[in-house]
Amino acid sequence: MKKCVIYARYSHGPNQTEQSIEGQLMDCSNYAKEHDLTIVKTYTDKAKTGTNDNREAFQQMLRDSAKGLFDVVLVWKIDRFGRNREEMALNKVKLRKNNVQLITVKENIPDGPEGVLIESLMEGLAEYYSLNLAQNIRRGLNTNALKAKVNGGHVAFGFRISKDHHFEVVEELRPIIVEIFTLYDSGWSFKDICDHLNAKGIRTSRGNRFNKSTLRPMLSNVKYIGTYKYKDVVIENAFPAIVDKALFDRVQVRLKASLQHRQAYRKKVVYMLSGKIFCNKCGAPYIADAGTSKSGKVYNYYVCEDKKKRKNCKNRTYSKDVLDNIVIKTTLKYVLTADRIEKIADNLIRVNEKRNESPYLSKLICDKAESEKKINNILSAIEEGIFTPSTKERLLALEEEVKNLEAAITEENIKKPPLTKEAVLWFLNRLKKLNYSDEQCKDQLAKTLIHSVLIDDDRVIINYNYTNNDGITAFAECSSDSKMVETRGLEPLTF
Repeated sequence: MKKCVIYARYSHGPNQTEQSIEGQLMDCSNYAKEHDLTIVKTYTDKAKTGTNDNREAFQQMLRDSAKGLFDVVLVWKIDRFGRNREEMALNKVKLRKNNVQLITVKENIPDGPEGVLIESLMEGLAEYYSLNLAQNIRRGLNTNALKAKVNGGHVAFGFRISKDHHFEVVEELRPIIVEIFTLYDSGWSFKDICDHLNAKGIRTSRGNRFNKSTLRPMLSNVKYIGTYKYKDVVIENAFPAIVDKALFDRVQVRLKASLQHRQAYRKKVVYMLSGKIFCNKCGAPYIADAGTSKSGKVYNYYVCEDKKKRKNCKNRTYSKDVLDNIVIKTTLKYVLTADRIEKIADNLIRVNEKRNESPYLSKLICDKAESEKKINNILSAIEEGIFTPSTKERLLALEEEVKNLEAAITEENIKKPPLTKEAVLWFLNRLKKLNYSDEQCKDQLAKTLIHSVLIDDDRVIINYNYTNNDGITAFAECSSDSKMVETRGLEPLTF
């Protein structure tokens, strides 16, 4: 019997309560019973946003996944796991590396190639609808911003919120902030400054000890020169400055130099096909490899694991850039075309019809229909001349009820983005327009569409995450110079 854990989360909002988590836990527990899974632990984050992964219980769950304590993570829906696509992808990779499976119990993602594509779609649409929902909230926040008012979030060290919701300087902390900027400007390191502050018993605005991650954003915060900033709204001299502008500017120059050094040192190479490439001769996976020439230039490769470790296989080693480009160009030219995108969308909608609908959404729709029926009955009675003092009151109450139900239905649809053909077309066309000189965009394409890649010397066989009408997985076979040789699931092409 496999061991599982449950992760549940609710965010801030008028309809988000602890009952939201209780409902998630109940559904996940029922799923575990039905699928013979033993629940060993539950992780919950209350009143936490899903737009980033800075959640205590979530991070603890990721750390525990590396200890081999469980095999499966159950979440209610994919948007409970997160709404930021890039962070979700990275966190799912962490789980996979730890041999832990992620299951969304209410979205019933189907098995097979289309399941991977639908899951990727749901991640993208969760982010898309989250951004749409945020637009209405932003209108109010921008109004506050134009008045230099606090828009929520963490209040920086040295400030507090006044009664009229403006930032107010805590005068007793002013000398400490000036000292921090002065020490950094004079050459002190982050570590030395943190040790100095902690030794004096000074704590951050959250009551924690100072560390590098709290000090760096503090040194770049324009509030300390009296500037209010929210999104595109910037108001100078919005409140009294704590730090002299000349000192602040010198600190920014040093911070920028330090960041550029770190980025150059920590530059990460993303192997978009990692875990997806296999040798068609010996069956071993291809692994990431790198080498440095005499001139110091670094070259990145995909090499057969058997060839690398045991010297048995003679299959070709590919430059990372060459193989990545073969896969990207083939996919863009022969898969992400207007007619094929249309066919993929139709196929996904057919597959998706098997997924369970939200029982709560169904109830809301039924309740709305029932209330509208009652309104029509009252209107019919009025037309017949039946009218009492309570009739108008009852009619207004029903109209308000319909209005509230419509809002609840809209909110539920935002939580679970409807997988319509229009939404699928938006998502696939978005993939087509990504900037593939960016490593993260390459990685997104591979995670969404590429099922696997087989290498046989100069032959490159790309299997995709969708099937054609006879149920055979679509694939494209290319030569190493990226010319199509054979296709299946794609229309035959001749060169």
